[in-house]
Amino acid sequence: MLLAVGFFLFGVLELTIQQTGWGFTAVEDPLASGLVTAVVGASVFGIFVRWWTGRPLPFRALLMDERKGDRKIVVRLAFGILILHTAYPYGIQSVGIGAIVTMSAVGAACLNGSNLWKTWRHREELPNRVLWVAALNLALRVFAFAGVMVINKPWTGLEHMTNEKLYGLGCGILGAWSFWNYLRCMYDVAKEEKLRTLAVADLVAVPFTALGVWGMSFLIGGGYSELSLKVLGLGSAAGILSFALPTVMGVWLSNKISSSVSGLLYLFDSLIGCLVGLGGAALGWLPAVQAPDVWVWRGMALVLGAALIGWIWPIPILKQSGGRVIVEDGNQPA
Repeated sequence: MLLAVGFFLFGVLELTIQQTGWGFTAVEDPLASGLVTAVVGASVFGIFVRWWTGRPLPFRALLMDERKGDRKIVVRLAFGILILHTAYPYGIQSVGIGAIVTMSAVGAACLNGSNLWKTWRHREELPNRVLWVAALNLALRVFAFAGVMVINKPWTGLEHMTNEKLYGLGCGILGAWSFWNYLRCMYDVAKEEKLRTLAVADLVAVPFTALGVWGMSFLIGGGYSELSLKVLGLGSAAGILSFALPTVMGVWLSNKISSSVSGLLYLFDSLIGCLVGLGGAALGWLPAVQAPDVWVWRGMALVLGAALIGWIWPIPILKQSGGRVIVEDGNQPA
């Protein structure tokens, strides 16, 4: 139990560092800051992985025909990073950060949802305990998502729908996929290759991100024209805090907890973002509007309660062997 609490606190620390890093990008132009964040974060993470493993990054092995499965993962991860630094800022500007963050939370909530579907399909073969735990986890995700909605108020700014807002909602859908894709890939890569695979994907995404920022600047403005020493400084800090360091911590944590628990844990993004906003507003570093109101505190309580219960009773892992369905401990890393 103490070990589980330790993993939970470590995950909260990772998200706190990440949200603090994103706070640096909120000060200046999002496209310019996002570009610097992507370049610095990928570079620092790549250098760290090269030093930590003592081995060259496997660009050739991952991108050529030798390991097609891993190449697909690299492409998926790189595309997700591209979305994060280009489409995401457009969504935030067109429909608001509340709607985009809430839509992204769907990705985390759906992680490991395939096991819920398997449970439904094989419900007649499974004991009642497994069915009850699966039903509990489905309900917990509904409650957690409701909490995320209360925190972020996604309906704000959507009273009058325009084409721009429709495009923004499309970016939100891409953001949800990007969030789900990142977490899913984290569990699809072999433990011993996670760091090196992620480092390659991050560096591969850099030139495409640079091109994407240039293209998006014509739609929402900013980008290269907003680069300055201040943006370079804040973006570099964000690259380390929101990108490189959380990736290292996330890889380690993914080897210790299941994908089911990880999906619920990452719903804490909104909660921790609000606490970072509260601290920043109290210190005068962020606008007062960043401080959470009473409804936000209620939403945070929903997310926290759902995550803690889901940590104790995670989604059971179902595997088929010899025509039989085998139930494994949902707390084991997938």
